Amino acid sequence: MYRAKVKSSDPVISKRWAYGDKATVEGRTFIIPDDATIAQWGKNYGIFGFIEVIPESVGQSTGLKDKAGVEIFGGDVVECVREDSFPDYNVGEIGYDTNRACFLVRYFKKIQQKGFLKTLAKDGQIISDTTNTYMYEKVTAWKFTVIGNTTDNPELLQETDR
Repeated sequence: MYRAKVKSSDPVISKRWAYGDKATVEGRTFIIPDDATIAQWGKNYGIFGFIEVIPESVGQSTGLKDKAGVEIFGGDVVECVREDSFPDYNVGEIGYDTNRACFLVRYFKKIQQKGFLKTLAKDGQIISDTTNTYMYEKVTAWKFTVIGNTTDNPELLQETDR
């Protein structure tokens, strides 16, 4: 399942999220909700109920829920309470890593000590980017709380020393 912000010039409609399957047709991105209908006329078929969405807002479901039971999507900003030696790495963005075929959280706090993640990554849970600037983890590593998303809450993307 995917989630995306509805594309509309109407200020009320443009605040809505659409949920369903994703389709791209002629360069435009759509969500096909579960209640979309298929019609047939002669040998032709059509699907009705496509919702045009903002492509940058599309996020795929991780299949996981946060501590409060809220479904976690790519593009969500999450917070966690860590019970290890990295308590400052507690806010990040959910994204999909095609190389590892899994969802990861990219923590917003930059790594202070270059190279320190390479010794920690033996179990594959903690991963650093190629520049060793940001710490990533598999989404299943901690219990998260969704605190926003990158579309509605861009202010949460600020890199700080949280």
